Amino acid sequence: LKLNMKCIWTGTFKNLKFIQLKATMKKLLFLFCFQFSFFASNAQSIDNIWVLGYNNLNGNPNIIANYDFSFLDNDIQIFMNPRNIRMDITIANISDSIGNFLFACNGYKIINRNNQIMQNGDSLTPGILFDQFYSWSGVVSQGAIIIPIAGSNRYFLFHSSPTTINCDKLYYSLIDMDLQGGNGSVVEKNITLINDNLAYGMLTACKHGNGRDWWVIIPKWNSNKYYRLLVGPNGIESNELITYGPRPSARDWTGQISISSDGSKYARYDVDSGLVVMDFDRCSGTFSNVFRTIVDTGAIVGGVEFSPNGKVLYVSAPEYLYQYNLDTTDIAASKRLLGVYDGFTNPPNSPFASTFFQMKVAPDGKIYMSCTNGLDYIHVINNPNALGASCGFVQHGIQLPNYLSNGLPNHPNYHLGPLTGSICDSLNITVSNNIEQEGNAKFWLNPNPANNYFFLNYQLPQGKQYYLKVYNLQGSLMLQKEIFAQFGYQQIETLNWQTGLYFCKIEDENGLLIKNLKLGVVR
Repeated sequence: LKLNMKCIWTGTFKNLKFIQLKATMKKLLFLFCFQFSFFASNAQSIDNIWVLGYNNLNGNPNIIANYDFSFLDNDIQIFMNPRNIRMDITIANISDSIGNFLFACNGYKIINRNNQIMQNGDSLTPGILFDQFYSWSGVVSQGAIIIPIAGSNRYFLFHSSPTTINCDKLYYSLIDMDLQGGNGSVVEKNITLINDNLAYGMLTACKHGNGRDWWVIIPKWNSNKYYRLLVGPNGIESNELITYGPRPSARDWTGQISISSDGSKYARYDVDSGLVVMDFDRCSGTFSNVFRTIVDTGAIVGGVEFSPNGKVLYVSAPEYLYQYNLDTTDIAASKRLLGVYDGFTNPPNSPFASTFFQMKVAPDGKIYMSCTNGLDYIHVINNPNALGASCGFVQHGIQLPNYLSNGLPNHPNYHLGPLTGSICDSLNITVSNNIEQEGNAKFWLNPNPANNYFFLNYQLPQGKQYYLKVYNLQGSLMLQKEIFAQFGYQQIETLNWQTGLYFCKIEDENGLLIKNLKLGVVR
């Protein structure tokens, strides 16, 4: 594989197609521009790219391997992309509202859209490990997170500084993307925000119930106390220490934290303390109604992730994957063993096992799970809203173009809107471009008429499953696809559709028609 080539895998699972494109090829230009209000423009395709990689390319230590997971189309695409940054465990990246890559951070460096070190974007996160060992790439899972600042082209990067057992500081850096011709500049760097014993990573965020501001949460180490930051248009507006729930173990580095897509639940898992699930109030930033259970007493590391609809929870231990039904009165009794490690290694008969590690729900509605070792495979849960075997868990289901260093991007749910009808839904954040409303649901198609694709944008009540069906004038079903309320949009390809009028029907899980929309396709 030469560096002047870009490799693209398209499709799903083992039937991946392989294409080669020159790296100098310009990005695909979108044919239509969208004029949305604040809520939509900051939630369209901001997390459509996952920047992943390893510290070498096919065993060559002189070349850093990077590749992207892209979710702009219905199927995942995997691009070899020489981004010139080592991605190990600490991964944060972000795109603009139409899916163009902006920047990425590995805990110690920031690269811009041209895959070069952003101005003033080096030497992040000073501390013990940076100074002595790992200055090339962060080794903390969920050790960095990017938060857009409303009404601007600026972003907060929060990043934690690891020691050998925990983190001892939370820094922030401020990125202004209006500078350097749109390539961005770090205008404030390594500003100490919290100086305390903190959890080893576990840095998460959730949109405030007003649909604009953000709660940023990081636990104290070996404590049931949590630092809770409120980020608004004027910056960091509050920094408070709150107490709730059981005290976890000191080995919090063995687990992961996840917030449900609708922002109503917060799950924390480590192998000693087990699983803790708490309700989260997006208006007040407070926890309530704690549930705790021991998952696997023999685990050494693991991960946790919610299904897209927030009703199912997955917990991984190295050799086991478990599922919990949160939509029941006895959550502990709903525990199911979904998968047992099948012994796969790569190379064959080597010690590099594809055992189970951390998980992340993706814009395509699937959950991807890394391996504990740096392998060129990743696990996938195809239908995570379903209980039992119907969830479609596939071990080492996708082969990657190079090794993955077992880190996954730390993306909050950028698509989450206001908590409709709540006391904090006071900013009137809506979308006003060709909206059609039915009850509490809102829909709009863009572009309409379409050429090669269109976006179905929507605001739907949480807690249900929804489906899109598209018919042509002859009544033939062209497409049937599940849509997820918490994501707010779906991109639909129309490349093989003929010029004409099409009818889009949105139905709920019971087959009840919610809305009919008309779509034109023009060639």
